[in-house]
Amino acid sequence: MLFFLVGLQILIAVSLIIIVLIQQGKGAEAGAALSSGSQSLLGTSTGGSTITRITSILAAAFIINSLVMATLSSQNDRASGSVVIEADEVQNSQESDSDLPNIPLPQ
Repeated sequence: MLFFLVGLQILIAVSLIIIVLIQQGKGAEAGAALSSGSQSLLGTSTGGSTITRITSILAAAFIINSLVMATLSSQNDRASGSVVIEADEVQNSQESDSDLPNIPLPQ
């Protein structure tokens, strides 16, 4: 499940990058407004274009997918246990299994 979500995240991210690069900036509209008489510099904003809506949907999907992946990842970490506890158990088992005598080092 997590691998599917990672693949989906990559697909959403690439799509979002492409859509953002396709969009025209606000500066391009302002420059066109100064050169043409039909538009005013502070003209009214039309409702969101299709590309703007697609960008919003992809951004929301990216955030939601990130939250779902974080939740699933934290649940998997809890199920597997703590890395610190596992390291302590390994160290304790290595110390108890050692056949070498415990000789203090000179200081």
